[in-house]
Amino acid sequence: MACGAALAASIGIFMTSGVQAQDWSGAYAGLFAGSSRNVSTSATTSVQGLRLGYSWEQDKIVYGGELELGAYSGSPDTYVQISGRAGYVNPNDIFLYGILGLNRHSTAGNGVLFGLGAELMIGEDLSLRADAVQMYRSGSGDRINTLTVGLTWNF
Repeated sequence: MACGAALAASIGIFMTSGVQAQDWSGAYAGLFAGSSRNVSTSATTSVQGLRLGYSWEQDKIVYGGELELGAYSGSPDTYVQISGRAGYVNPNDIFLYGILGLNRHSTAGNGVLFGLGAELMIGEDLSLRADAVQMYRSGSGDRINTLTVGLTWNF
């Protein structure tokens, strides 16, 4: 999966940096952009949007939920996504996590999704994040791969 290779490269970049230990608990909001590819039709488009969420941290284990609002470039298709993410903060203070959720498209129906991500604090309240997600649309059976990067404000 091309998304997986790109995410691995992003994680490699994250591994070379680090700030002192952060608390990943609390609310956050962020912007993201990326690329989405329908594996069934080979159509590729850019995607962008907004994420809102809340996380809890206990002994380097982080879990929480988020709401994502997104749109595809050159398309009337927008979506709302509700997902959970859970993972581990490694010794370099990089949050590595899995994603599981549901997605509702304005024109293409519902989908279930799963993925992997990595997030690094780059300032006191700012983090850089990369996600690789695969979604299956019910009805059409389409499989969509999406790779996004974004900035998140933690408050």
